[in-house]
Amino acid sequence: MLVDPAAADQVGAELQFGERVLWSGRPDSRSWFVSSDLYLVPFSLLWGAFAIFWEASAVTSHGGLFFDVWGVPFVAIGLYMIAGRFIVRRRLMRRTAYAITEQRAIAIRPTWRGGRETTSVWFASSPPISQRAVHNGHGTVIVGTSPASRQLSMIAGDPGWPFSMAGASSCVALWNISDANEVAKIATRLIIEAKT
Repeated sequence: MLVDPAAADQVGAELQFGERVLWSGRPDSRSWFVSSDLYLVPFSLLWGAFAIFWEASAVTSHGGLFFDVWGVPFVAIGLYMIAGRFIVRRRLMRRTAYAITEQRAIAIRPTWRGGRETTSVWFASSPPISQRAVHNGHGTVIVGTSPASRQLSMIAGDPGWPFSMAGASSCVALWNISDANEVAKIATRLIIEAKT
């Protein structure tokens, strides 16, 4: 198992006395696209195109100030979904750190307001583990109860979506890590050991 020294240092302040890091890492920032983008890119293009069409129609038809302003937030959301989330994702990935200790899984993420958020799930609570492997060992490992809806589960942990971990305080999503299979195996082993 690999230990990313920078991620381990970032997680170090969160560790309890005697807790030891077995694995640490960050989201893989080498590629701009991930598997969930296969669905989200077409959706965002449709959203953005419709919002721009609506706004252009409202402005050219002289329907009044209300209709002119009504479409602006939808255009902004569309532009964010099309391009902005990729920029934000890359920026936030560099400041995200994950760790597996012998006691728990930990994720430290920057918040949208400049702070940082730490989430952890203890292995003694026998959390479920799910894994979405993509290729070459890359994937996402979710330790704990993942978000209820399949749509939220698909983007769990993606820093480009502000709501990607909504209601998921009982879940740590180790998003887009390069050694997902190995991390899932070690987390499973630690849960089994914690039961005995």
